[in-house]
Amino acid sequence: MVFHASTSLSANLTVKKDGEVFSKRYQKQKRQKKHLARDLQNACNR
Repeated sequence: MVFHASTSLSANLTVKKDGEVFSKRYQKQKRQKKHLARDLQNACNR
């Protein structure tokens, strides 16, 4: 029983870690898209 509790805890930690990595990557992509849109707009304004 104790073993089961510890494994589920470590599994949850792994999922949480993956979630954080994923959200960071997602935020980075979103930021890059925003920069891309701004660069396009700047190119059009030139």
